[in-house]
Amino acid sequence: MLSYIPGGEFILNNRIKEVRLGTKLNQEAFGKRLKITKASISRLESGINHPSDQTISLICSEFNIDEHWLRTGEGSPNRKLTP
Repeated sequence: MLSYIPGGEFILNNRIKEVRLGTKLNQEAFGKRLKITKASISRLESGINHPSDQTISLICSEFNIDEHWLRTGEGSPNRKLTP
């Protein structure tokens, strides 16, 4: 079950996990795409560690995720493609 903060928004670590589960990748495969370890993914998803700006940018570019959504939970998770 995903955790919520007041106001009903997912917290960042759960949005990262949501992205990973949406790709149907395990933590190891997700980490390889981002060039970080499975242990790092586990710590990010559990909320032990917070992602760096670089990690957030990498998740967004690698998986076509909207950065504003990933950081705040507002809007759509999928980045809009420009023609």
